[in-house]
Amino acid sequence: SDVCSSDLVKTDSKDQYAPTRRFYNKCGFKLQAVLPGYYDDNDNCCIYALDLTEKDALGLFPDEYVAAE
Repeated sequence: SDVCSSDLVKTDSKDQYAPTRRFYNKCGFKLQAVLPGYYDDNDNCCIYALDLTEKDALGLFPDEYVAAE
């Protein structure tokens, strides 16, 4: 069976969403892709992923939910 090993979120690249991007980074999400002009000509879509196979440094995921290698 397939196991979900990451969680994806997306947000806007405009300055007003900088706090959102910082929050995702602080929670362990890593920028995976930028889709230029997704929302508007000068407004990109930023896609972040959280690796669910690694132990979460913030302790958000109990050990029993961490996928075994």
